[in-house]
Amino acid sequence: MLSIQCHTRFHRMPGLSVCLVLLLSWSVRIQADQFIEMTQQQSDGSGITAYYFQGDMQNAQTYEIVSHDNVVWVGTNKGLVRHDIVSQQWQLVSPPAGVDQGVAYQLAVNAAGQVAVEYLVWTEPERLNSAGIYLYDDQKKQWLQIQQLGSSDIQWRGLELWVMSRAGISVYDLEHGKAWDIHKDLPVLYRRSRLGKLITGDYDSWIAVAGRPVAQTGHFEKGGVLHLQLPEIKWQSYTTGAGLAQEAVADIAGDYRQLVAVHGQAGSGLSLFDVRQGVWRKLMISANGLPLGGRLVEQDETHIWLAHSTGLTRLLRKDEQARQYGSEHGLPGNVISGMTATAAGLWLAAFDYSKDTRGISNPGIARLVVPDEAPWADPLVQKYWPVILLFLVLSSAMLLLRKRKHDRQGR
Repeated sequence: MLSIQCHTRFHRMPGLSVCLVLLLSWSVRIQADQFIEMTQQQSDGSGITAYYFQGDMQNAQTYEIVSHDNVVWVGTNKGLVRHDIVSQQWQLVSPPAGVDQGVAYQLAVNAAGQVAVEYLVWTEPERLNSAGIYLYDDQKKQWLQIQQLGSSDIQWRGLELWVMSRAGISVYDLEHGKAWDIHKDLPVLYRRSRLGKLITGDYDSWIAVAGRPVAQTGHFEKGGVLHLQLPEIKWQSYTTGAGLAQEAVADIAGDYRQLVAVHGQAGSGLSLFDVRQGVWRKLMISANGLPLGGRLVEQDETHIWLAHSTGLTRLLRKDEQARQYGSEHGLPGNVISGMTATAAGLWLAAFDYSKDTRGISNPGIARLVVPDEAPWADPLVQKYWPVILLFLVLSSAMLLLRKRKHDRQGR
């Protein structure tokens, strides 16, 4: 196994140290991938198709899930799982050398089909430690070690791999063969709190900061959201004193119009940030009677998806109507460990907690496709249908009267 090596280190700008990198070679994979047997269950009416592991993978616990170009990747406690949507094949990817019993804990995939994976390994009977960050090339079917240390989160920004930790952010530019660290002048919010998810864009990056755990409550305080403007490396902190509705932020998602920050479990709410105006514009606690909030959030052009301990909530962006999904609707379980929004629907990994020695039950993968709604299914149409019906009746009556008057004049 050969890893990225830094040969010359120098300073380019405040808070940014750079090292030239030589990508030596890819490790040769020795073992072939193992095909996984899966069972499939289709739920009528909900648009959910659930897939359950069989055989040696039957009790596999799921973690993150990502997708790109008709391939879905799932992190499990038995390794990295690859699903080809076209061929419908599921495979357990052969791990890099030295992590044969590794847990594929954190995942990120780029536009070239390369998957970054943080592996955890058992160093003691009940202790997992990071084995480092590895890069898997799906075309070459080979692994490369990026770094030996663990992370709080990993994300791609184009072909740059961003690795976030308490010490700062390490950026690996694989296209140009260099790397640098963002570790100087980190804001107080970054250093004092538990870090959450990192999302990256063309000109900036955002970080969810969970905050500090409050003893014996399960809640967090003194968290927020961090905004990193690029390329000048300028930080801005958003807390309750700067417009954020609540302190603890479990996860974030966003696009060029709107950023969504969720504040924990269902009922704790979500905050919406107007990207164009640069302000946090509202806190939503509920929608049409359903509590909002969660540990994970995804956003696409039409929906905001919220995952919490009681299942999944779909929130329509245009009219802020919500719908709840759970195991009774076809999900493998109510605990969502990861999800990714694609043009072909939402993919998610789920399970339930159990009281037996395994600790979990019903681990599986699900795909949720929202059916095309008929016009009368639109909540606005449902709300104003009496007015619309009256308008149609009156319009028809007026047309009928005009026709009769025209017929009389013709005689």
